[in-house]
Formats: sequence, C-alpha cells, structure tokens
Amino acid sequence: MWPNSLAFRPDDEVLGGYNITSLWNSRTLDKLTMFTRRLGGGLELWIRCVDFSPDGNILAIGGGDNVANLWDLSDLTAPQKIGRLRHNGDVDFLDFTPDG
Repeated sequence: MWPNSLAFRPDDEVLGGYNITSLWNSRTLDKLTMFTRRLGGGLELWIRCVDFSPDGNILAIGGGDNVANLWDLSDLTAPQKIGRLRHNGDVDFLDFTPDG
C-alpha cells in the first residue's frame, strides 16, 4: 500500500496517511488509531488527503466520496467526528488556513 497523503501534527508527535489512514506516534511508531471510509453498502473508499489544523487538535480527511470529514483529536485513541464538508467532486487536496 502506498501512501496517498502524509501529514505531521505541528508537535511532530503524530502523523497520518495511507489509503486507510492511521495515526502513529512518530517517535515510538505505535499505532494510536485508524480511520476507514466506507459507502453505505460497505465499499471501502480511498482516503486521498489528510491535514492537521495548525493547533493539531483537528484532523481533516478527504476522499472519493465528495466529503472531507473533520475529527477532534483531543483523545488520540478515540477521535470524535465533529464535522463534514461537502464538495462537488472527489476531495484530492485540502489545507487549513494559518488561523485554523
């Protein structure tokens, strides 16, 4: 599996990436959690891009279902989905503004 996107959190402690996005501690390489994207029928979609907010507390994940999901990373082992942004096509790139 080749990574589609990699991003380091601003504190350099965690990174995300791959077709199925996982968060790892970049110092110990321990896997903290994993995200998958599925359509209603269970078809797994490729995650195309990931990015952390400037403060590192939100992870955005975009994919082939025209949606970018936002995740609260207050608890890295149990992230909570906090938002969903729709797009008119696949979400291939995303980026936070400097002010979040």
